[in-house]
Amino acid sequence: MFFTCLLLLNIISIIHAQNKKQQHTSSTLEFKTNNPTTTSTQPSSTCSSSTTNRRRLTKQTTSKTTTSKLPHIILIVLDDVGYADLRTFNPTSNLGANTPNMANLWDNGVKLNRFYTQEQCSPTRGALMTARYPMRWRGQHSVATTIHKTWVPDDEEFLPELLREQGYTTVAIGKWHLGHGALRYTPTGRGFQKFFGPYSGAGNHWQHVISGTRFVDLHDDVQQVDGSVQRSHVFGFNGTHSTTLTEQEAVKTIMKHSVASTSPLFLYLPFQAPHTPTQVHKKYVDRNQHIAGMKRREFAGMITQVDDAVGNIVQALHKKEMWDNTLLITFSDNGGQTVQGASNYPLRGTKSTPFEGGTRVPAFISGGYLPLDVRGSTFSGLIHVTDVLPTLRAAMPLHLKIRLPKKKMDGISFWSSILAGNEKISERKEMLYALDPYVRQRGETMRPYITKRDFVPDGTIIEDTGFASKHAAIRMGNYKYIEGLTGRDSWFGADPSHALQPRMWQIGAGQAGDVVQDRPDLVRLSTTKQREYRTGEITDMKLVTMVFLFNVEQDPTESHNLAKEMPMKVKEMQERLKLYKKEMVMPWDGLSSLNGNPNLLQSENGMAQWYDFVGKRKVVDFWNPKEVVMGAVPIRRRGKGKSPPASKL
Repeated sequence: MFFTCLLLLNIISIIHAQNKKQQHTSSTLEFKTNNPTTTSTQPSSTCSSSTTNRRRLTKQTTSKTTTSKLPHIILIVLDDVGYADLRTFNPTSNLGANTPNMANLWDNGVKLNRFYTQEQCSPTRGALMTARYPMRWRGQHSVATTIHKTWVPDDEEFLPELLREQGYTTVAIGKWHLGHGALRYTPTGRGFQKFFGPYSGAGNHWQHVISGTRFVDLHDDVQQVDGSVQRSHVFGFNGTHSTTLTEQEAVKTIMKHSVASTSPLFLYLPFQAPHTPTQVHKKYVDRNQHIAGMKRREFAGMITQVDDAVGNIVQALHKKEMWDNTLLITFSDNGGQTVQGASNYPLRGTKSTPFEGGTRVPAFISGGYLPLDVRGSTFSGLIHVTDVLPTLRAAMPLHLKIRLPKKKMDGISFWSSILAGNEKISERKEMLYALDPYVRQRGETMRPYITKRDFVPDGTIIEDTGFASKHAAIRMGNYKYIEGLTGRDSWFGADPSHALQPRMWQIGAGQAGDVVQDRPDLVRLSTTKQREYRTGEITDMKLVTMVFLFNVEQDPTESHNLAKEMPMKVKEMQERLKLYKKEMVMPWDGLSSLNGNPNLLQSENGMAQWYDFVGKRKVVDFWNPKEVVMGAVPIRRRGKGKSPPASKL
């Protein structure tokens, strides 16, 4: 009898263990749409008209990470999304955008709590593609404009080039912003087989024209079997939002991908939204009624639309039966721009500054390729955007890994750290935030076009542009050191809608603004006198604080400057920074090429043109004619109406 009971107990134990395992491995991701007054789950309006409360987004598998084949890679880059802009990512603020689909992805993936980028967009994108700090390839100051032939030199290898060598199908859909003054610098010249989207950095989301111009910047480039590239200048989408276009093209790409082939898919999705200008459907604004400030609510609406797009893209991967072998990484390209309504609360600073608010961003990794035992976790180890390339390589099966780039990487893989399950142990112990030797003139926002610069006489008080000048920042262990003119260095609240008075500047590009209130719920002004120096209220630099030291583990809001208390630590970090300065190459001089700027009305007798948005007349040839040997064909027009004349080869 004793042995019979023991046998029965063993059988019951085995059955119980199997049931528990099944419950763990059959968990699902769900669409959730936050009600304006509650947080109850609702189906996404763009994905289904079902009235059920829950909808299955993915199927979890019982297997560990696939080791026999390469994963599909989906790389999503959000534009100017701050640390407090995704509602449930940052627990200190409930005034972020409703993003139920992305929340489900990080809830069933790995939330990357200390993910850092460069201060601005082009440097971040270049660092992502090369796994190298921008100061190594001249990209550390400002962003690519239409006068830059490229932002990253020819001798730097890009991630899609390495992936193609290993058999990947490489597609980029969205904002490029890494230079387009020659064919070899456009996406199809840097490793992508297909590209759809704008070449430049900021444009109208409805009309797809370059900001401040009437020139359409929407392209559909496809590399042919023989290596030639069919380039189409796209005109037929006036009135269709940029986020909708990115979603539609992404879903189309996924559904057309042959799962029977041995070629895995690398899909790079750099969304143009929510970058300024704020342009959004009312229905997405209405889904963020929990935000009182209208400027921030509209900004949040743009993010919610991106979230719906991400949900539909994941659904397409599931429908195509690709999700179980997919690795999806999402992050913002830099901190939020508070003058637009973004929030980096409770962090200090904004986009374009080396403070945490300008560089620490929401990020996560998800997908069926991710091992089961790490899903639903948070990784708080230090990660830099340069780490993405080596991490993707480390995640690949040993016999199928892409090769290392020819140049030494600054990136360090965090794949083994995630698999180890220790949420704070990172291989990265040091990180270069910024190393920018460029001295801005007072009143200058971005690098000015051509040679014109706005010189402001001493003694003139001007509106605060908020942009950094010559500065550098480095982290070693728990300590962070900053030197120089850092740009906007105050603390902004969870909804800074009324903290700034925005002003449009004509030089360069972008928005700046004056701080008009000092309310704890909106903005806490710094006492460094940097703002007063930028505006001209003071001219004596001796009065300006330009050396900072923070223990960012104990003081993540950078509220306590330890520079005077710990002079030896300051000296140690200055010495380390000197080594980087010796390795630095100077940034672009801003006059690399006039080929990419339609406003200049220059011609080099090339083979492709910008067209006026209304009249669609040719205004400038912007390709170097010597590059026709790459196999480019005359542009063709998509959309309604008469096609413009084809260029002569």
